[in-house]
Amino acid sequence: MASRQKLEAVAAPLTRPQGLWLLAMNVACWLPMVPHLPEWLAGLSALLLLWSAWLRASREATSLLPLPDRRLLMVLTLGGTLAIAAYYQTLFGRSAGVALLTLLASLKLLEVRSKRDALVLVLLCCFLLLSQFIYIQDIARILTLLLGGVLVTAALAILEYPAHRPRALLRLSGLLLLQSLPMMLLLFVLFPRIHTPLWGLPADAFSAHTGLSDSMSPGAISLLSQSD
Repeated sequence: MASRQKLEAVAAPLTRPQGLWLLAMNVACWLPMVPHLPEWLAGLSALLLLWSAWLRASREATSLLPLPDRRLLMVLTLGGTLAIAAYYQTLFGRSAGVALLTLLASLKLLEVRSKRDALVLVLLCCFLLLSQFIYIQDIARILTLLLGGVLVTAALAILEYPAHRPRALLRLSGLLLLQSLPMMLLLFVLFPRIHTPLWGLPADAFSAHTGLSDSMSPGAISLLSQSD
């Protein structure tokens, strides 16, 4: 009986405030990625987010929102994936992977109908937030990512406590992040240092590069290309 109630709670439709919190979370995780995306993909994801904002802001507070048909979303997903593969000549590697993750997060927001879907979107935004550390490594800009972390935590909170007001959700989110700070510092001090860069990719392994490498083998001079 208890397990059935849990399944019903997970499958319950989202309210309008929950949808708007998920939208704010997605936008906060998407904005820092814009400078690292192709212009056409940044524009496409912005249109998808605006579409989601219009759908979720134009209905009554507790009604189930008329989200797009799943077949249309499948077409958009397939078309976007093929476009990314054509642009990067691959779906693997750092740049193509981050671009695909950004597209999927924007599309998933149009599909979120229940708490189960919302949890998947939160996980996608967590990965999107983490992927920004590939490009951003200075402290000042990393601090701006705290906004995304606060909104991700607040989105999780509103899924569990839908009656809470925005100020209470932000207070709870900040408290949870502060409580996790000692564990973060402990892991920072005790976690073994890895000599290779994050993800093992100092640069995109699937992109071409010019210039001289750090090592050279006999006969390899014929394979060198000239660099500016």
